Amino acid sequence: MLHDEGPTRVVGAEHHTATGCRQLNSLMLRDALLIDIELATPRQAVEDEVSMRRPERRERGLIRRVEGQCGNGGADSGIMRRRLGRKADAMDNRMSHSANRRILLASAAAAGLSLALPAWAGLLRTPSQALGPFYPRQLPLDNDNDLVSVVGRSGIARGEICNLHGRILDEAGQPVGAARVEIWQCDAFGRYHHPDDRGDRPLDPDFQGYGRFTTGVDGGYRFRTIKPVPYPGRAPHVHFAITVAGQAPLVTQMYVAGAAENAGDGLLQGVRDPQARAALLATFVRPADGGDLLARFDIVLGPATPGSR
Repeated sequence: MLHDEGPTRVVGAEHHTATGCRQLNSLMLRDALLIDIELATPRQAVEDEVSMRRPERRERGLIRRVEGQCGNGGADSGIMRRRLGRKADAMDNRMSHSANRRILLASAAAAGLSLALPAWAGLLRTPSQALGPFYPRQLPLDNDNDLVSVVGRSGIARGEICNLHGRILDEAGQPVGAARVEIWQCDAFGRYHHPDDRGDRPLDPDFQGYGRFTTGVDGGYRFRTIKPVPYPGRAPHVHFAITVAGQAPLVTQMYVAGAAENAGDGLLQGVRDPQARAALLATFVRPADGGDLLARFDIVLGPATPGSR
């Protein structure tokens, strides 16, 4: 009986093992199909490393189960091991490609960030400056953007004629349209067209002294005026006032880059931040053809202030 039962037990064990192998083969075929689907399905550029490794772990586990229960020499297990081995290699390649792709994407993102930082950081806001005592009490009849000629007079203002231009921008670098730009300055003799300027310096009747301009959609402005000159106690400068609907007006002053008087000007030197102080300077250059001087002065406004007019 023991001899008869032995083969029976062995046959039963082999039957059980064969049945188990067929079930495992069925599961492995199903999982292999799932892996085929996963390999063929596009993933997002940056994938979760844990989720990427789940199919690989499932494959490795199935191979160990086959080896443990079906043996290493069975035909079915050998076929399935080879099949799953190829799938595992494909998964390794896939994961290696994905890892490389993540590195490339991270590098590209870093490069994009470095390029975008100036835009995100925003432009430096133009510092405000004192209005000064010589803003016109009453606007002159001739208050256009040409300050070197006055209606009703044939003469041209004394001094170095210059075309002063620039743009009104917000902190994101976008142009501000419909902004009213006003400027006023002393004449070539250092005297303002203002009743409170009672100095003994002569007054140039051909210099308008004040002008205004409304920006278009490009935020640009332009004035024809003279290069500012110093007067006692002040470096050469031009007063600016910019008015935009919904914002408090910005009052500031523009100075001549490189002017010797800049070092002793209390208002200019009162701007402690070197970058902010440099934002108030404009360079005057002579064109190659010898025409009028050119100077550019861009102005950056701050955000709109609730309740401002």
